Amino acid sequence: MIDPCTTADRPFVISGWSSSYRMTRDSTIPMPMWSEGAYHPVVDWYMSKKRSITLVSRGSTTETRRGFICYEPAHRGTAMVHYLYVAEPYRGHGVARALLAAAGVDPSEPFDYSHRTKASWELIEVAKKAPRAKYNPIAARYAEEQPR
Repeated sequence: MIDPCTTADRPFVISGWSSSYRMTRDSTIPMPMWSEGAYHPVVDWYMSKKRSITLVSRGSTTETRRGFICYEPAHRGTAMVHYLYVAEPYRGHGVARALLAAAGVDPSEPFDYSHRTKASWELIEVAKKAPRAKYNPIAARYAEEQPR
């Protein structure tokens, strides 16, 4: 079951995003600040953008959260996936594919993404599973009303 993110889901999304992104090579936040939650307001900002949508994959109960996707639908171009996360016990079971499908993102077609993780660099999965995806963090960093 995939549903829109609720207020009760936000801690799962913020914690999952922040903890799984912690080891990326793209961040310059010092580790002591990271452990204090320095990236939490950043995640909240992406989730709160006017065009951003966050969907949560649930298990058999609403309390079981398997993963999430935060994205902006295609608008004057391609979709922007800010973050796709699947909790460890649910990886390899099609959760990521289901979240992408629910977001209307076909991994074989072009789309942009704004965050890379340690795992995506080590496994080079993006190139194999989404060959036309483009890492484009600068486009995601602007609010909709800001000129680019």
